[in-house]
Amino acid sequence: MSTASRPVRWGRRLVPVAVAAAVLVASVSEPSGGPPAPPVLGVSADKLLHGAAYATLAAAVALGLATPRGDGTPAGPVPPSGPTRRRVVGLAIGVAAVYGVVMEGLQGPLPYRTFDLLDAVANAVGAAIGAGAWTVGATLRDRVS
Repeated sequence: MSTASRPVRWGRRLVPVAVAAAVLVASVSEPSGGPPAPPVLGVSADKLLHGAAYATLAAAVALGLATPRGDGTPAGPVPPSGPTRRRVVGLAIGVAAVYGVVMEGLQGPLPYRTFDLLDAVANAVGAAIGAGAWTVGATLRDRVS
């Protein structure tokens, strides 16, 4: 491994940590108390926010898990070392979905938050969408390079 790829690898691994920290802060902070946002296309704005947050987290986890090439971009479908793209996607969805359940569990005892199973479902759906989006992006990048 060249010394140039080491900072890239560490930087890529810090992205999911930063996103997870932001999700943690948003999950345990006291809500603003304003009126709830109106639904979008019949879906609660709250659930859309959950989905977006966990889509971002799953994509960040996939980015952090993918083995970078020498130029810093994620390796193709079957990298010479490290996990396959399918494994990266599965792990990203699993990590983000479990993190979502843990965050919901942390909210349960807080007086200004509640545990909501539908939030956990929205988190998991968002995680699948985010990992899927990462896969599409990585595949398109491989076709271009």
